[in-house]
Order: sequence, then structure tokens, then C-alpha cells
Amino acid sequence: MSDRRLEGAMRRAPQAGVCAHGDGAPEAGEGLREGRLTRRVPALPAAGARGEHAEAERVLETARRLDPDSGLVADAYAAMLCDRGRLDEGIALYERIASVESHDAVPQGNCARAHQMRGTLADIVRSLELYDRATALDPTNGSYVCMAGMSLLRQGRLAEGLAKFDRAIVLEAHNPASALIPHANAGGVRLKLGQFEKAAEHHRACLKANPNDPLATAGLAQAMKGLRNGPATVPSAPTW
Repeated sequence: MSDRRLEGAMRRAPQAGVCAHGDGAPEAGEGLREGRLTRRVPALPAAGARGEHAEAERVLETARRLDPDSGLVADAYAAMLCDRGRLDEGIALYERIASVESHDAVPQGNCARAHQMRGTLADIVRSLELYDRATALDPTNGSYVCMAGMSLLRQGRLAEGLAKFDRAIVLEAHNPASALIPHANAGGVRLKLGQFEKAAEHHRACLKANPNDPLATAGLAQAMKGLRNGPATVPSAPTW
């Protein structure tokens, strides 16, 4: 894939999004948030949002036939496959893109996120490898560090995941909106660990960035309750 064709959108920073973890709604204060690491061909997201997936797929398939070497089109096609639940196909394409564009952090992050979506044990291990690679290529981007923390939590490695969230907070200190996600995740982990004072600090930081954040409001209330009642309120084991 030609670098010339990857200018502009292919170099965009990851965009943050919010996603509940586990099956169903998270408990109060326990919502884990994930960054969305995708790049799209212009105008296609709107079609997808309106449910016009067939039209978006038709446009992308046509674009791939006309320009099979376009990294931007291949990336958008992989994202569309994952959005439509065709994860095996999407991951296979993302892996090819990440291999060809091995010097670029964004394809590594996109591929890692797709593996997280599929969510097998092997996928989670692979996602960590890819996020580490993305971080090595873009060491000041806290999104990759935060998402690696999510994968560590999926493995039950709470202390290591928390360390990733804390590192992401430092990296995103200049951008309160981006720091919101690792703050929320660190707050959730620290609630589980009974570190209520520090958990409250994280949730206050979230509310400073977004005063109407319901998860942060619930998390702060849970942390304050923990401070009043003591360690007995801590669950015996993590429940994500």
C-alpha cells in the first residue's frame, strides 16, 4: 500500500468512544470505557448510522475493485466487516493492513481493537501484542495504553491494567476529554480494590470533564459510600 494514498485520514488520531463491558448494563460506577480506533472513508459513517449498510458495502466493494492498493479503502472495508459482525473477515483484513503498514501505529491499534471485539483468549493476547506495537510507534498516545489496560483486565490482571490506565492518564493530561476514559476505568478498578479515596478522585476528574456523566456520578457515590462504610463494601472478587 502506498504511503501517498495514506495521507490525511490515514494519519488521524484514534477517536474515543464509550462502551459498557460484559453482558448487559454495568453496575453503578463499574462501567469500563473503550477507545474506538477506526478510520473511515468520508461519507460512509453517515450511511452506516442510517442503517444503509448494504449501500456502504456496495460503495466500498466498488472502491476496492477500482483501487485495490488503497490502504484507506481497505481499512474502511475492514471496519465495515467488523461493524456488521463479520469479525473473522474483518480481522483477517486488518492483520494484512497491519503487516503491510508495520511502521504506522494506527493499523496496529485498529487490528487490536478488532481482536478485542471477537474476544477469545487468543484474541486478547494478540490485542496486547498489537497495542504494545502501536505504543512503541506512537509513545505519547494514551489511547493505545488505555486499551491495552482493557485487555489486561479481560485476563484478570487488575494491577497491570490499572498501571496502564494510570499511565494513560499521564499521557493524556493535556486533554481532559481524552483522559476521561482511563480515569473512568481506573476509578472502576480502584472501587473493586477498595481504594475508595483514589477512586473518588478519578470519578471527580470525569465529572470535571463531563458534569452530566451518569457513570462517574454513580462511581463517585459508590466511592463515598465505601469511604463511610469501610472495606466491608468491597466485592470479594472482580465481576467484569
